[in-house]
Amino acid sequence: MSDSPPVPPRAWPRAAVVAAALMLTYIVVASVVRFSSALQPFVAETDWKQWVWQYWRYHIDGAFPAGHAITDYTFNAQPPLYHAAMAALSSVFVPVTAANIVNWFAWLCGIAGITLAVKARTNWLVGLAGAVLLVRDD
Repeated sequence: MSDSPPVPPRAWPRAAVVAAALMLTYIVVASVVRFSSALQPFVAETDWKQWVWQYWRYHIDGAFPAGHAITDYTFNAQPPLYHAAMAALSSVFVPVTAANIVNWFAWLCGIAGITLAVKARTNWLVGLAGAVLLVRDD
């Protein structure tokens, strides 16, 4: 039939390991590129002022007292888990740093979550491919 030698039985596992290594490398490099400028001053000059300013009341005593209409409205507009995480972290860190920590945590949870969710229905290699799609979509 064919004069080609048979494929060794370990060829597929090797290919899977190489593919996994390439996907993990892509995920790490894309994540580093995405967050490389996160700690530079004035990098978040878009929406962060509207979303983070009210957390200074947890970092500085007396800033933005409770009962102020704009402050209370903003707290009601944000998701409860985000509010709880930002309030706790802003007690320790400057609110911009706290927002970066929440962002990094959400990013890592998203990568892990999609990997595990896809892996549960297929296998770990396709789960990593799902994470690559998540990272690529940004």
